[in-house]
Amino acid sequence: MAKKGLNTPMTRNRPGADCPPYRCGDVRGIFAEYERELAGKTFTDPCGQDVSFFDYNFTKLVQLQVIHPSTGEKTKAKATKFLSEIRSDRFDGSNYDWDANRAQTLFWIPDIIQEPDSIHPNCHNVILGDRVYVKRYSKAGAPFKLVFTVLEISSGARVVTTSFLVPEDRLARFVKMPAIWKKEKATNEGGLLLPVTPGPGTLSDSH
Repeated sequence: MAKKGLNTPMTRNRPGADCPPYRCGDVRGIFAEYERELAGKTFTDPCGQDVSFFDYNFTKLVQLQVIHPSTGEKTKAKATKFLSEIRSDRFDGSNYDWDANRAQTLFWIPDIIQEPDSIHPNCHNVILGDRVYVKRYSKAGAPFKLVFTVLEISSGARVVTTSFLVPEDRLARFVKMPAIWKKEKATNEGGLLLPVTPGPGTLSDSH
């Protein structure tokens, strides 16, 4: 079971880049696409930093949860258990829930890493990551997609910790100015526009 997903955006006369296709499907199908297109691959940002994807990143990137059959209670899925189950004949997708919005835009992440509007230090005090990639898409509602990354000690690679869409008035809760890197003429092309004084992140903003 998945949470309500995104509708196809109306892009006419809206600033920002064209939206890549949304991906829909069940957790098995989404994970199969993730393994084929992202896991084991590395993408390079405009600063020359490589960002890598591993199979065990999947559960957090879609906020995968286990639904306990007796109570209906949901808890965070553990990557090792999920990977073991989905690669076996005992996997039951009805035991899992996930954030469909994040799953549908999961495959936008390489585009944001390679061609962001800007890259910033992370100013949120709960979300893991030292760098935030920002890109504005031509869509209604929450047009800015954020990608948080961190240098992972265990693998020695920079990995994505989380990614989600936000409206413009929430950007300052997550990104710190000045930018580490900024696309030329980003503002004129519908890129990042931030309030002058970004506010610190709070626990309620956690993703």
